[in-house]
Formats: sequence, C-alpha cells, structure tokens
Amino acid sequence: MAKTMPTSLALAFNKGTLIIATSAGDTTLSDNNQFAGYQGDENNPSLVLLVQNGRYIELHINRDHPIGKNSASGVCDVIFESAATVIQDCEDSVAAVDGEDKTLVYRNWLGLMKGDLSTEVKKGDKCFTRTLNEDREYIGKDGSLLSLPGRALILVRNVGHLMTTPAVLDANGDQVFEGQLDALITSMIAMHDLQGNGQIKTAAKVRFISLSQKCMAQKKWLLLLNYSVRLKMHLALIATL
Repeated sequence: MAKTMPTSLALAFNKGTLIIATSAGDTTLSDNNQFAGYQGDENNPSLVLLVQNGRYIELHINRDHPIGKNSASGVCDVIFESAATVIQDCEDSVAAVDGEDKTLVYRNWLGLMKGDLSTEVKKGDKCFTRTLNEDREYIGKDGSLLSLPGRALILVRNVGHLMTTPAVLDANGDQVFEGQLDALITSMIAMHDLQGNGQIKTAAKVRFISLSQKCMAQKKWLLLLNYSVRLKMHLALIATL
C-alpha cells in the first residue's frame, strides 16, 4: 500500500535542531549535522541551508510563489553548490594568441581580482548585467552569523614554457616567453585580492594558485623552479610598496 503523503508541512528550529512539522506529526533529519543554518524567522524561515559532503544546498521557501504555493513545504527553489573550482585560461584554447588577445585575458583577470568584472547579457527581449556574487550570509544553527563564499575558487592557468608572444618584446626585439609573462602579470594582478583591495570582501582566506603546463623534462622543471623563486622575490618587493 502506498504511503500517504502529508497534506501540510512546516519547518522550524529548536535548539539547533531542524524540526519538520507535518500533518502526520513532527520529525527531524536523520542526521542533524546536515542542517547548517537558515534565513528569515526561525519559526517561519525563507531559506533552509543543508550540507552534505562539504557541499551546501539551499531550500528556498515562499508559499506565495507559483511553485511554492503548490508545495506542501512551500519550497519554491533548490540551489546546489556546484563548481568548487573554476579556471581562467591564458592560452590559445581561449583564442589568446597575439598581444591584443593577451590584453583582454589580463583585463578579465583584473576584473575578477578587483571584483568589478561585469558584462551585459541579452536573452530574447531581456537585457541584464551579470556581475560577481557577494558572499552569502545565513544564521547558523548555533545562532551565530554564517558566511559562505558566493564565488568558486578561481585558478589561473599560464601558458607553457617554450611558447613566445608578440605582446612584449625584449631589448633585442625578440618575443618574450609567454609563460613567464603570464606568471608575472597574473601574479601582480592577484595582489589586488591578496591585499584586500578588491571590491568584494570575502570571509574566506585568500590564496593565489597559479597553474603551469605539465613539465616532462628536467630542464623545464629547473626553469620553472628558478623563475618561481624570482617571481616570489618580485612579488614580495611589490607587497612592501
């Protein structure tokens, strides 16, 4: 015999425990550790935050919403934390070939690090501006403020060691190594975020993670190590200015 679904359902909190009130009686999560927090009133929340395997899930509740009004729980939307990391690429896979292309790549990276990157998007007859998300804030189950990053962890991938670029020429008029240029420029730009000068302030600890192309030969490893040391010294000098 099929089980009868509850005709009504409400969510509330009691001493850090998520209470699920149904027409069949009150119940709780089988593991209350999966309850992380909420937004709104504790007896009538507009959002319930759950966590599983370190990833967060938002249950949005609005009984006046076209979807929520037809739901026993009033849930109108479910938002899953998806991409934990994303990569900005600096190589030809994103058509970054000449100096003009590299400038556009660096400009986008600058916008990400300063938090002011935006773009106009058109869908059908609607236009809107897409910007970076602010951090998301909730009331934790212990009653304290809970802040989670609103953006994924951003990695930047530099070009391999043997490629050169016409974006910058040395004293002899020769093209410089593109991977070294990427490492220098993206690291300097990242200082905006590392020093807290960006438009978006994050509660998370800020680290700079730069990816380099795979090194199969020992000479490439030595080249990368030598340049990494020099780059670190250069950035340390900038940080004192």
